[in-house]
Amino acid sequence: MITAVTSWLQELAIIVQQQLELLRNEDVGPAQLQTLTAKREDCFRRLQESWAAVSEEELSAQMKEDLARIAGQVMTIDAEVRELARRQRDQVLESLRTSHLQREVQGVYAASVTEARGVFVDRRDG
Repeated sequence: MITAVTSWLQELAIIVQQQLELLRNEDVGPAQLQTLTAKREDCFRRLQESWAAVSEEELSAQMKEDLARIAGQVMTIDAEVRELARRQRDQVLESLRTSHLQREVQGVYAASVTEARGVFVDRRDG
């Protein structure tokens, strides 16, 4: 059973690393991230199931150290994934705010031009 735990933990590390690489690529689409997130959730579920089946007697001191090392690596990479995801989310939100403001400014400008045009026409007719 400990072999399954190690395998799932290593698989989880690979998936988290793939998520990190995708997030570093700023052109990543949500579908790609969703696919990896689904794989990650499945892998984590299987890891938990495997871990629940491991007895304390199966774990040697070396195995505990190895598992702790791999888990530490996964957590470090995961923290970076979360930070990159947060930054990208903030950038997208800022971009949306900026484009919304630009549309508002364009609307105000168009309205003022239309109004000025109307005033000019009114003066010519008057």
